Amino acid sequence: HPDSQAFSAALGDLSLKFESLDCVNGMNDVDRTTFINRGKALIEFQDKEIAAIAKSAVLAEFEGHTVYAVNCLRYRSDVGNYLAKKPECKFAVMYNYSLEKNEWWISLRGIKEHGLNLSEIAHGFGGGGHPLASGFTYQGGLGDILKVINSTKFSDE
Repeated sequence: HPDSQAFSAALGDLSLKFESLDCVNGMNDVDRTTFINRGKALIEFQDKEIAAIAKSAVLAEFEGHTVYAVNCLRYRSDVGNYLAKKPECKFAVMYNYSLEKNEWWISLRGIKEHGLNLSEIAHGFGGGGHPLASGFTYQGGLGDILKVINSTKFSDE
């Protein structure tokens, strides 16, 4: 359905309880349209957030590949997918630090056209995942594995 993504976004914004599902089941056409419009607004907001996070990405070298790297706490997969589509990089690396566990959380996202199996890279660091979406944890200095090539921030222009 053309509005399934918007409907799913609005559904994801509800607290998932049986009462929430009853609300969805009892929707009339007007309620459904309002619900879908809410989902469209959520998607628009998320898209702006993803673009804003991506603006702090820098080109870096990771495991012999040029990547976009960015400190990312939210929308990790979406930010990674957004950056991985850029022709100047092979995939995207999202990272954030857990002070509590004293480790970096690293997520890798790629696109099929680049033909890389990111799970093999993640496996080398004790992690895993899928060919286009993988991750691992890392203890040590992030600069030991990720070298900034160009500190100029990402630009979509």
